[in-house]
Amino acid sequence: MYNEVSRSEVEIVSEVEAYVAADFAPPLEPRFLPVSVADAVPRSLDEGEFWVYRRAEKP
Repeated sequence: MYNEVSRSEVEIVSEVEAYVAADFAPPLEPRFLPVSVADAVPRSLDEGEFWVYRRAEKP
């Protein structure tokens, strides 16, 4: 979840999705989507959703 989703966040999420897809055999087809929410808005998971976190560091 991001305060604002930019091209950079879309690329990061796509990269994480590729890592997950490479680590698990089919039929798993990960679908990751960057989500933009306001800081004060609580977010709960929908059925079948999981939190995924990968730390992105600037070079």
